[in-house]
Amino acid sequence: MTAGRRRPSGRIGIGIAVGAVGVAGIVAGITVSIDGSGTSHRQVSPPGGAADPEAVRAAAVQRVLDARAAAVHNRDEQAFLATVDDRDSAFVDRQRSLFGSLSAVPFSSFGYELGRGPGRTGDGTWEPPEVTLRYQISDYDPTAVSLRQHDTFTLRDGRWLLADDDLGPVLAGGPQNGGGAGEPTQPAIWDLGAVSVVRGDRSLVIGTGSPDRLRDIATETDRDIPDITAVWGPDWAQRALVVVPSTTAQFVALTGQHGDVSKLEAVQSAEQRGDAGAEETTGNRITINPEPYGALSSAGRRVVVTHELTHVATRASTGAQTPLWLAEGFADYVGFLRSGIPVPDVTTELRGALVTGGLPPHLPVDGDFAVGSAQPAVAYEESWLACRLIVRTGDQAALVAFYRAVGQQPAPAGTAQADVQAAEDRAVAAGLARSGLATLASPAAFTAGWRDSLATLLG
Repeated sequence: MTAGRRRPSGRIGIGIAVGAVGVAGIVAGITVSIDGSGTSHRQVSPPGGAADPEAVRAAAVQRVLDARAAAVHNRDEQAFLATVDDRDSAFVDRQRSLFGSLSAVPFSSFGYELGRGPGRTGDGTWEPPEVTLRYQISDYDPTAVSLRQHDTFTLRDGRWLLADDDLGPVLAGGPQNGGGAGEPTQPAIWDLGAVSVVRGDRSLVIGTGSPDRLRDIATETDRDIPDITAVWGPDWAQRALVVVPSTTAQFVALTGQHGDVSKLEAVQSAEQRGDAGAEETTGNRITINPEPYGALSSAGRRVVVTHELTHVATRASTGAQTPLWLAEGFADYVGFLRSGIPVPDVTTELRGALVTGGLPPHLPVDGDFAVGSAQPAVAYEESWLACRLIVRTGDQAALVAFYRAVGQQPAPAGTAQADVQAAEDRAVAAGLARSGLATLASPAAFTAGWRDSLATLLG
């Protein structure tokens, strides 16, 4: 059997710095902050002492957002719903459900920041250019995680109220509105229905699916974490937050995946902030695709969860110069290490490709792993064998040293594919030199050895 293929971990996050106590924003001369209790503090400084209509409107809408954040902190459903335009009963019901889900999540901070700009105005309505939700989940997020929202506010009896959050079409299985005043809302798991929260010994699982399934995933995650530490070492959080939607449509909405995701069991994602070489990681998540994941055997589920946990563990040592064949091959190496799945079963797709197409001239490039690429499963299997080659040439410690050495090399000088490829080549060469792999001392020698290992599959 094959355990299924995983998506490559994301490399690009949202470069926003957030204060440690909560949320801070500056909107048209109005400074707003929300502390950990949800209490808002503001100072209005209209230019020249004159009332700026846009600033007044922005301040009023920020007060609505402050009230929503305080209601979440205080578990006050009435106060939360008081910020909602009650003329659309369906929207009110969705907001009531949202509040229930938010109340189940163990936030350590939660707040909204209003973006600058005029946005888009209508007949008594206003769509800000952007609203950013910033939150931290207790014990799992070292700093705040950012989610973009596309909200519409309406003016009723002198009060601004939330009239739409752009998520109705998503919940109905259709596209979001977006555009105009801003990009579509980025949904979180609590936006998609009633959530349950399960705590494991080393895991937190939040999902809209069956609580029994969430408990099973928490048990699997707790069991697999020591396997990663045994290979990588203890210098990672050794805990994981797992998000479990109840349908593939919800998985797509949460992850932004496109194309055929029927064989995509899970993804790992995180936000990277700061400059290259001084980046900070937060919002490290594993998101399960419930239908293909549920179809796996117990061994397959173990491989998938261990693979994604490996991405969580190695995130801080994975740079823009780390080729995906190394990131994915290493995660598969750890994933399959204790699975008991034999090599012929792991390399089914690759052996078929070798029979029809012969030996590949080079290691997989990043685009080979994309969901819409011709044979992503082959790229994963090729990468797994590349990492096994390093272990067979040196040992497991040499593979870990190689991975860390590659991640410490300089980032690409630019974003062009040529710049990225050149940085990857330099990083691999330096990693080989620094990890004691004398017989694989150059990228060319390594590629030749890897092609020889592929040839043995046909023997």
